[in-house]
Amino acid sequence: MVSASPHQRRDDQLLRRARLLYPQTLVVVYLEEDRSLLHQEMGVECNFPLFISQDNLQREKEHIEGFAAEVAWVTYGGSTKLEKPVAIRPTSETAMYGYFAKEIRSHRDLPLQLNQWNNVVRWEFKHPMPFLRTREFHWQEGHTAHLTEKEAENEVLSILDHYADVYEHLLAVPMVKGYKTKSEQSPGADRTATIEGFIPATGRGIQAATNHCLGQQFSKIFGIAVEDPASKGTGEEKQPPIHV
Repeated sequence: MVSASPHQRRDDQLLRRARLLYPQTLVVVYLEEDRSLLHQEMGVECNFPLFISQDNLQREKEHIEGFAAEVAWVTYGGSTKLEKPVAIRPTSETAMYGYFAKEIRSHRDLPLQLNQWNNVVRWEFKHPMPFLRTREFHWQEGHTAHLTEKEAENEVLSILDHYADVYEHLLAVPMVKGYKTKSEQSPGADRTATIEGFIPATGRGIQAATNHCLGQQFSKIFGIAVEDPASKGTGEEKQPPIHV
């Protein structure tokens, strides 16, 4: 976990709305037991590319529309204008799920659980605040695929419990668990589970961590599918593949 000193300074050489956390303002808490549990629950560590092609990012319409105002685009490579702009990832669904489609060949490959720590960029906002809202931030994102919706939902809630444990047992910050409203959930998700903190000074809640159940939207677009194991060897007519 990382925390910042209130004496954090602005560096005039940085872009507007960017913030630099100086070494002396950071406190890093490393607990081997907690980190091992995180890896065990969240899957294999990986790191997917920072850049996403325009065509790939736009494959999921609702997803890209939700992030459209926040996407930063690269339009030049050196002095050469690119034929198509390249996005800097605001999140990694469209960067990762082509790999999922190639890696998952049958139900025996499930669940597939990948976890990465990376930087993402979200451009559109007016009032940056360290740890609350900056254009570039470092985070953890786990992506998984499951045979059934129940298994996927169990994963969502299990990881949410782990996030809550870090806040409550490591940082002594109480959390409230629940689901986002339809208007607040992540673009392209069926539903978004959340843990929220409470700010006594303002009487408001503040999002601490979220986890999303994406349903089958992305799996249908990227062709992530397996044969139904329940229909094998029964003599029944072959069932359509299950999008996972």
